[in-house]
Amino acid sequence: MKNLFKLTTLFTLFTLFTNNSTGQIIHVPANQPTIQAGINAANNGDTVLVEDDIYLENINFMGKAITVASHFIMDGDTNHINNTIIDGSEPEDPDFGSVVTFITGEDTLSILCGFTITGGSGMYLSTINCRIGGGVVCFYSGARITNNKIINNEVTYDYKACGGGIGCHYDAGETWVVIENNTISSNHCNATSASAYGGGIYVACNARITNNLISNNECFCELANADGGGVEAENVYGVPDSIYLTNNTISHNSVIASGNALGGGVAIISSHCFIHSN
Repeated sequence: MKNLFKLTTLFTLFTLFTNNSTGQIIHVPANQPTIQAGINAANNGDTVLVEDDIYLENINFMGKAITVASHFIMDGDTNHINNTIIDGSEPEDPDFGSVVTFITGEDTLSILCGFTITGGSGMYLSTINCRIGGGVVCFYSGARITNNKIINNEVTYDYKACGGGIGCHYDAGETWVVIENNTISSNHCNATSASAYGGGIYVACNARITNNLISNNECFCELANADGGGVEAENVYGVPDSIYLTNNTISHNSVIASGNALGGGVAIISSHCFIHSN
């Protein structure tokens, strides 16, 4: 079984890599000094390949259909995930405190693979008066988020706070977010007066969430409601989204609130959801 899992992982990595095989490989820091500089230099189909190190930056995919990956994508060695760290704790603009940002119409051809994502504080959305997506944010955009450790991110806001680890918000449509083979752990979502949603993951969009470890995440709301300690999926615009929640381990997550506290592990609200083998 272990060998089968390894073969499956290597096949997945091969598929990810060969999907962009027509493009060039931009090495960080050999060709570009930072991950963002690599993204800026990339064109659709390129791969930004990042050496093991700690990168103190907040990165934006800029609408590009590219793969941004550690050397895990080359050999399947999980040490690369542990040792290639994007630390978003010092953003240039505190309103853009997510470690990784997809906000320019990306889809599942925009791939994030093989990092530790930590230190994020989320992006402020004035349109819905909310702070969202501590580690990764998708806003009116999709993404493929695979084989990462998304840990120790925290979204705190007086009104609404969504998605301590990952936060995705979109209107009803064809865009999808794929979240697979990640560890999403020890993330926090804190609100004061309205609601805290999704300590680990918050999705208000079509999403496939599969083969993840989602653990020790927390939602806290001082004066009102908290939903979805591990995962919160909800419909926002009236047409139910499609959510596939399969083959995940979801454990030791919590919601704490003075009002309603719903779904310590998972909360699904007004969405079509297929839940299997968790």
